[in-house]
Amino acid sequence: MRASENMRLGRELWQAAQVIAAGLLLLAASLRGYRVYIARGQTMNLSSTSFQDGLQIPAKFTCSGAGISPQLAWTAPPAKTASLALIVTDGCPGLAAAIPTVYPRARHQRCWVHKMRNILEKVRKRDYDEVKAGAQAIYLAPSRAHAETAFRRFRARWLREYGPMVRRLERDLPELLSVFAFPRHLWQKLRTTNVIERCFVEVRRRTRPMVCFVNVESVDRIIYSIFQRFNLEWKTRTLNLFTQAA
Repeated sequence: MRASENMRLGRELWQAAQVIAAGLLLLAASLRGYRVYIARGQTMNLSSTSFQDGLQIPAKFTCSGAGISPQLAWTAPPAKTASLALIVTDGCPGLAAAIPTVYPRARHQRCWVHKMRNILEKVRKRDYDEVKAGAQAIYLAPSRAHAETAFRRFRARWLREYGPMVRRLERDLPELLSVFAFPRHLWQKLRTTNVIERCFVEVRRRTRPMVCFVNVESVDRIIYSIFQRFNLEWKTRTLNLFTQAA
């Protein structure tokens, strides 16, 4: 294999690794408080009509392209799963669009950390602190009714100056407030994707130094080993907040 082809394959497989990490791995937190990754090839299947299996992922669906989310669908939840109560995403529209069809009874929560970044990225410096405090008042509210009241105050204050941002927040508000349907002591954990982000950092840390991968199987092996290690570490460790809900 020529060096140029090897480098191209490495880039394509790194893109595939990102999709595997972001879409094909499920972090399940039960009321018993145990976490486990459900990896590709076990019990959960993810598919896309946006590109063909085994071929290069189109650049427009990657962070180096337009960053457009591909259409996604998934089936077959893990064995012994009674139901999916809440699916938390970082705003991936393809994943969000599949939820009502595949799991119509599951609530969808959008990540507030990612949403706050979107809100603040184009705010003028002089308004930054006030906008941030106003947005935080929404998710820090003591109830959904209070959160909706906080949003109305936010909209009245900023609609004229930041109309597009406020309208996007209003559009996404129902999915940003899904967390209020759950026990209050879980809100901090459930309103963001932070519980899983650290694991993706580890995937990037281990794979980026590798200039290229020989084939898809080599990507599978390294990612499997990373998440298998997490599973072993988590086997006897619980999320204390979730055990309180049992």
